[in-house]
Amino acid sequence: MDFYQNQEILFDSTFLKNEINFIHGKKLNELIQSIPIEGNEDIYYEGEQSNESVESKFLKLCQTNGWIHFEDGTSFGIKKGKINEIKLTNSSLGKLSKLIPKDVKERLGKPSKIEHDIITYVFDSIDESNIYHYKKAGISIQFDPDNKRIKEIRIK
Repeated sequence: MDFYQNQEILFDSTFLKNEINFIHGKKLNELIQSIPIEGNEDIYYEGEQSNESVESKFLKLCQTNGWIHFEDGTSFGIKKGKINEIKLTNSSLGKLSKLIPKDVKERLGKPSKIEHDIITYVFDSIDESNIYHYKKAGISIQFDPDNKRIKEIRIK
């Protein structure tokens, strides 16, 4: 099932997370070696060296832990060359970015945990938003503190 064609699948309690295709047809728990690298991805891995090419970083990421971020806002968290987390932000959220907490609760029920994220810079506290954690579904949803709409979804 292609996530970008049917985004509401994330809210279907019967869906199997590892059967959903994300960018480049990749699924949770798949190896990343076959991802076509176009050069515009941001890649980070443990032990990263400055001034490495994207291709070099990708080859090292295939063996270690880190992140690969795509232009559409989809990111893959990588452990030992396998996708162990998917993060959706910006345009990769599509219609889901319009949903507010009430909409999410109607679809997924009460969250297992609600975390209020506050970041402190020097002496200023910045309200980052609420994060709804759905442990059974393996989904965390962060809401924008200003407009209360979905800002980020993480799938594990």
